[in-house]
Order: sequence, then structure tokens, then C-alpha cells
Amino acid sequence: TFQVHSAAGSSNVATVTLMYISCIGDLNDDGVVDLSDLAELLAHYGMPSEAEYEDGDLDGDGDVDLSDLAELLGHYGNVCY
Repeated sequence: TFQVHSAAGSSNVATVTLMYISCIGDLNDDGVVDLSDLAELLAHYGMPSEAEYEDGDLDGDGDVDLSDLAELLGHYGNVCY
């Protein structure tokens, strides 16, 4: 959490969360982007808000939509090291 003060005396607080993704699209963290990951994303497809990475929100915008599906399919079959 950071607090920023302006010269005018106002302040804002922001919380930043950093995530390290070792393999884009590997939603269940089993080391491969496969049918299990695709099924997980499709189970949450259309989720309009509050989606997490594990739900299939690969682009971090809070929903699971076509851009997330395209991202997963772009990495489908990848083996993670």
C-alpha cells in the first residue's frame, strides 16, 4: 500500500498487487496449458466482474471474455518450465 501526497495537501492511497505468472494460460499450475485449463476458463466464460486469474481472467481486467480465451488458445499446448 502506498500513500501519495500532492503539493496542495491532498493524498491518495493505492494498493498494488504483483503476480508472477510462470506460464500464461496454465490456470491450474500443473505445468502445461491443456484441456483442463481451457475447461476452467470456459466454466467461467462470461463472468462479468471479480474474476481472478485462476478463473481465466488472463488479461487482468476482472472478467473472462474473448480476449482471455484468445490468450489461452495462443499458449495452448505450451509446457511450462
